[in-house]
Amino acid sequence: MSSLEQNVPASATHYSGAMFSGASHMTFGASSTFQTNVYEADRSKEIAASAAPAGSILHFDILDFICSQKPKGFTAGMTDLGPVSPFFTGRKDILADLETYFFVKSPSTEAQEKKLFVLYGMGGAGKTQTALKFMNTFRKRFTQSYMITANSEESIMASYYDIALKNGLGEFSNWEAGLRWLSQHEEEWIILYDNADDLDLDLGKFLPQSSHGNIIVTSRNSSLKQISIKSKVLKDMEPEDGLQLLLKHAIKDHEATPEQKLTASDIAAQLHYFALALTEWKSTSKC
Repeated sequence: MSSLEQNVPASATHYSGAMFSGASHMTFGASSTFQTNVYEADRSKEIAASAAPAGSILHFDILDFICSQKPKGFTAGMTDLGPVSPFFTGRKDILADLETYFFVKSPSTEAQEKKLFVLYGMGGAGKTQTALKFMNTFRKRFTQSYMITANSEESIMASYYDIALKNGLGEFSNWEAGLRWLSQHEEEWIILYDNADDLDLDLGKFLPQSSHGNIIVTSRNSSLKQISIKSKVLKDMEPEDGLQLLLKHAIKDHEATPEQKLTASDIAAQLHYFALALTEWKSTSKC
C-alpha cells in the first residue's frame, strides 16, 4: 500500500530608474542621400539592400545600425505568453476579481480607459500562474497578449523591442518604438509585467502612456499599489485548494486513499498552504 511520508521542505520566497533616452533621429549620408528616422514605423533589411549596393561601406553601416538597435538581452519571441501549469489549483476569488475588473463596466466607467491591476505578495505565492491563468482563459477577448519579465530595465527594453518587431515596425526600430506602438494603438491589448520586484526600478516610467490597454503587474513590492488602479494581495491558499495542489503533485498514478488525504491535509497545514512549498513537497511510495 502506498503511503505519504511527511517531508516538509524549507520555506522559499521570491521577493520602482530613469527611462533610457535613445537618439530621436539618425541619418546616413551617401552620394545618393539616404535618410531614415528610427521612429518611423515600417523599416526593414530591404531598405538597407535598396539604399546601398551589397558589400559597400554604407550597406555595412546600415546593417551595423540595425544590430545596434537590438537591446541587450533581446530574444525573438521573448514576450510570448507563457503556459499555465497543469497543476494550477484554486485562486477562484482572485480570478473572479480580475474578470470583474477587466470586463464588467460600472456606471462611472468611461467608454475607454487604461486598466492596471497589481497582484502582490510573497515570492512563490502563485502570482504569475494566477495572472497567466486569467490571460490564457480570456485570451480571445484581447487583441494581443504579451508577457514582459520586468525584473530589470534591460529586460523591459528588450521586451518592447520584441513587441515592435511583432507589430511590423522593422529592425530599424528601437525599443521605444514598441512602447509608442502600444501607447498610440487604441486596441484591447493586455500585458503582464511579471516579477517587478526591484525596489529601485521605476516601473511607471516604462508603462504605455495612454487611456487604453490592459495591464497586470506581479510583484513582491507592495508599494506598486501606488501606480495601480486596482490591487490585490495573494496570501496562503485556502485549505481545500492547498490540499488539492499537494495531492496533484504527490499522487499522480491513482486516486488518493482516505488515509493519504488525511496525511496530506496535515502536511498542507504544516506548510501553511503556501503554494511554492506545496508544489516542491516530495513524497515517496512504499509497497
